[in-house]
Order: sequence, then structure tokens, then C-alpha cells
Amino acid sequence: STPPSTHPTAACAQIARAICAHAAVGWVLGGVLGVLGWVTGSILESALRTSALGPFRPIVILSPQWMPLVGLLVGMLVFETLSYVGMRRMRFVNTGVAGRGRPARSARMTHGTAQANPSDRRRR
Repeated sequence: STPPSTHPTAACAQIARAICAHAAVGWVLGGVLGVLGWVTGSILESALRTSALGPFRPIVILSPQWMPLVGLLVGMLVFETLSYVGMRRMRFVNTGVAGRGRPARSARMTHGTAQANPSDRRRR
């Protein structure tokens, strides 16, 4: 195995990849909910097609179309929320680039992952 890079952007890419991998649970959930929504909507539509539903008839008739979309929307929101929370918690990791976050000295990482300031390497 190759040693991890000490360049600040390499740490940022590794962290972003890990956050997105964990947040991908949202897309899996969206796929499962989309299929369940389609099955449930189809069953609901076929069971209630002939009953008198009044003003709710268009909603029930179109349930095989809108229920999967709601499931996919929920999955997308879970993904986006987990990605946002993960990126917010890691906002100070890459402080040596473009002057963002805390000062570079306080953001130094150890254990071979990254260092925000190249001069910190000499102090080890």
C-alpha cells in the first residue's frame, strides 16, 4: 500500500470521498423507497379504482407515479443532509488552501494524513 499524501488537497479529496460514501446510504434508501412506493401505489390504485373516492380519486389513480417520486425525494434529502453535515464538520481540515477556516498552525493534522502548513512539517 502507498503512504498517504501529505498535500492538503489530498486529505480534502479523501475526506470528501469518505463522506459521500457514507452519505450514499441516502441513495440506497431512495431506491428502496421508490420501489416500495411503486408497488404500494400500484396495489392501492388497483384496489381502489372502482370505489367512490370523491375528490381523492385523482390522487389515488396517480399514486403509482407520485409515490416512487416521494421515495426518491426522501432518499435524495437524506444524502444531501448527510453530505452537508459531514462537510460542515470537516470544514477546518483543508485550511492551508485559499485561507479558509482557522489559522494554519492550529489546523495541523498528524498521523501522516495532511498538514495545513508546509513549515509545520519541519517542527515534528
